[in-house]
Amino acid sequence: METGEEDMLYDGMSESLTDTACTIWPVNEDQMLSDAYQHSPIEPPAMLSTVSGDLQSQWFEENLFTTAENPLLQELPISNDVTTATHLIQKERVISSIESVFESMLDVLLNKEGSLTVVMRFPGKTAEDAWRFTVLVCILEIIHEAIATNRVISKREIYYRHPALFTNQIVVDRYVDDIAYTFDTCRSSLNVCAAAKGLVSGAVSITKDDNTVVHRLDDPVGHLVPTIDSEQNIQTTAKWILVIEKEAIFRSISGSTAWETLRHKGVIVTGKGYPDLSTRIFLHHLSAASAVGTSHVPVYALVDFDPDGLSIMCTYKYGSLSLAHEGHAAQVRDLQWLGVKSNQALPLGMASSEHQNDGLLQLSYRDRRKASRMLCNEHYTGDDFDDELKRELQVMLMLNLKAEIEFLESRDTGVAGWLMEQLAT
Repeated sequence: METGEEDMLYDGMSESLTDTACTIWPVNEDQMLSDAYQHSPIEPPAMLSTVSGDLQSQWFEENLFTTAENPLLQELPISNDVTTATHLIQKERVISSIESVFESMLDVLLNKEGSLTVVMRFPGKTAEDAWRFTVLVCILEIIHEAIATNRVISKREIYYRHPALFTNQIVVDRYVDDIAYTFDTCRSSLNVCAAAKGLVSGAVSITKDDNTVVHRLDDPVGHLVPTIDSEQNIQTTAKWILVIEKEAIFRSISGSTAWETLRHKGVIVTGKGYPDLSTRIFLHHLSAASAVGTSHVPVYALVDFDPDGLSIMCTYKYGSLSLAHEGHAAQVRDLQWLGVKSNQALPLGMASSEHQNDGLLQLSYRDRRKASRMLCNEHYTGDDFDDELKRELQVMLMLNLKAEIEFLESRDTGVAGWLMEQLAT
C-alpha cells in the first residue's frame, strides 16, 4: 500500500501508517491555530498587544484591506453559469473574512482595547507561539493578495515565499487547509492549488468552451491529473472508469498489450496510494462528465484486500474527514468495488498451504486494529456497498489474511487479463 502526500483516511478513528495518531479535522493537536481560531468558523480571532515595528508599518503603508466593495469582483465579468457565480460569492466571502481579521488586529493596535472573545497575544509566552501567529498572518496575507489579484498560486509557491519562516512544506499544507475549514469553504476559493500526484490515461480529453482540445490524456505512460478551471470541460467516450490504488498496477495495466484495446473504451486513474485532493476532484468531474442520457458510466475501484486498501476506496467514495469542508466536489458516490475481494483472492491462495508464497499475508496488529475501528465507524450509510464492506472486513479479521493486487499477477493473463474478464461480466 502506498501513502500519499496528504494521507487522507476515510475512517476518522483510523491511524496513520506510522502508528501515530491520525489527523481527522484541521490539525488541533499541533495547535497550529489558536483555540479561538479553531472554534470560530466565521470570525477567526486575531489580536495583538504588541507587534514589531516593521510588521505594523507594513499594515499601515500597504492597504491590505478595504472598506469599500471588493474591486476584484467589479472587474470580473458576470457569468450566467451558476457554478461560476457561486465560486465568486465564496471568494468574496473569503476575502471579506480575511479583511475582518486584519481590521480586528488594527483595532486592538490603535485603541489598545477592544472586546474580543479571546485575545491571542503577540509576542506570545514562547517563541513557538510567536512563530505560529506570524505564519498564520503571513499565509492570510498571501491568500488575500492572490484573491485580490485573481491569481491562482500553489502551496509550493506559498512555501517558497518565506522558506525560512515556514521551515517545511507540511506547515503550509496544514495551515491552508485549516484556513479553508475555518472559513467554511473549499481550497479553490482561496485561489490556492496543490500540484497533483495522480495519473490518468484513457479515452478522455480536456477542452475549452469552444471545443478546442487542450489536453489529450490517452498516452499509455499516463498524464499527471490536470487542474480543470471554469473555462475548461472534460470530454470522454469511456464506457467505464477504473480507480487503481497503486501506481505499479496502473503501469502494469497501461503497459500491457490488452490496454491497446481497453484504452479506447475506458479510463484508468491512480492517486498513488491515499489520493490527494486534486485527484479526487478530477475524478468527481470525470464521473460527472461521463453521463450518457440519464445513466452514468460506472466507476470501479481496484484496491488491495486489506484495511488500508478499503480505506483508500472509501476516501474516493465518501471523501476524507480531514477535508470534509470540500464537500461533494471531492466525492464519487457512485463508486463500485471491483476488487480485490475475499472470493477473488482466497480460492487461488488456498491452493497452497504457504499463504505468503501465493500472495496472501497475515494481518499485522495494526491491520487488525484499523479494521476493527473501521467496523465501528458511524459514518456508514447502511447501503449495499457498506454492507459488503463490513462483511469483507469481518472475513478479513476472521481468517487473519489479506491480499495485495499483485496477487493477480500469478494468473496466466495477469492483472490486465483479469480486468478484461471482470469488465466483460
